Amino acid sequence: MIRTLYQMIYFAGAEHQIKFTDTSINDPDEMPGLQLIDIDGLDQHQLSPELWQYATQQMDPDTAMTEEELYRW
Repeated sequence: MIRTLYQMIYFAGAEHQIKFTDTSINDPDEMPGLQLIDIDGLDQHQLSPELWQYATQQMDPDTAMTEEELYRW
């Protein structure tokens, strides 16, 4: 199962929203783990490598929100 998650992070004094996927180990079609999709709607090639690397390290499926939770918030 693949869940799309959203999380707020702070980098260089600015707030950013990251979007990433969490693929369960039980999904036979996909590699399990976390994959960063975008930051503030921008992909990896539109952002600084430092911000992308920092966001990759900050992904936390336990504190991130699903799309439904994000819109209720």
